[in-house]
Amino acid sequence: MSLTVNSDELWHAARVARDGALEIHADAADCRSLRERCAQIIEHLTPNKQEYDLYLGSARDYDGLMRSAIRLGRARVETRGFGWRKSRLFNSRRYLVAFVDDAWAQEVAPDCDAFVSPGVERSGTFLVTVPPLVMIPESRKRLRNRAFRSVIEHEIVHVNQAIRGVYPLGPGPGVQGLLDEYQGRVRMEYQANLLQLAHWPDHYPQDSDLSLEHWCVLRGHTDGLERCLGLPERWRTAPGDVLTFVESLPQHLVVVFAKLGIDDFAEWFVARLGSYVRAAAGLVARWRPELAAIGPFREFLKALHSDATPDPAAIARRLRRAGVR
Repeated sequence: MSLTVNSDELWHAARVARDGALEIHADAADCRSLRERCAQIIEHLTPNKQEYDLYLGSARDYDGLMRSAIRLGRARVETRGFGWRKSRLFNSRRYLVAFVDDAWAQEVAPDCDAFVSPGVERSGTFLVTVPPLVMIPESRKRLRNRAFRSVIEHEIVHVNQAIRGVYPLGPGPGVQGLLDEYQGRVRMEYQANLLQLAHWPDHYPQDSDLSLEHWCVLRGHTDGLERCLGLPERWRTAPGDVLTFVESLPQHLVVVFAKLGIDDFAEWFVARLGSYVRAAAGLVARWRPELAAIGPFREFLKALHSDATPDPAAIARRLRRAGVR
């Protein structure tokens, strides 16, 4: 990715003066707006001293415990080792990373260079299990190039979201749980992508017609769709909830974007909702083959592909009226 965009966009050129330094050449007001937005996100996501000290103590204890387990052959089979990485975005603070089996990483997080375990799991209530961890496939353990460093910074943003209690931990019950999860995923990935790509533009597509911020909103939107549409258990036990979520999306998207201060993009995304819902459903079908055996999901995906310009809300409404509950 790079920060160069089409000439008809507000952002007409950009470069990074040194690794991690934000230096954007654009309209002065827009440059200031991006700087201010990045600064606000960093301020909001930087743990205070008490929060960071609590994380650091927990991470050090876990690091020591797991290193001993690895030496004794008692660690989980996917765990290969641990290390620490300094963050350039967050005042050179240190964060724990785990090196994991490549095949396991591909199964858990397909097509990801690295990912985060937020350190909690949903089991009725939130249960703290381990400190938030950046997970790195073992084959990338020694990578230190600028592009991969930016990926690690992206994941550290997620670690800080977990430390600060704003990392989405999986959908709660009912339709509202899905709506809340979508909002959380949009915010999570929008923030992480904006901080990453504004400072390290290597992963921004050079041929994109979208501005930097627009691209980051897109990353959040698609992640939210993939997460909420890719839940086999929901499709099995409460497909009506998923369909109601889809039916609510045009209105909910506008509300979410307004809450996140990105409402200028809402109309564009609502107009293209059909194509992105279809793409997300197709992607999760590839990642989770078990979805193909679930009737409501199969019917939903088939309907999305039966029209060149599908209307997901209308499709969801039709399936619910046909008796999908």
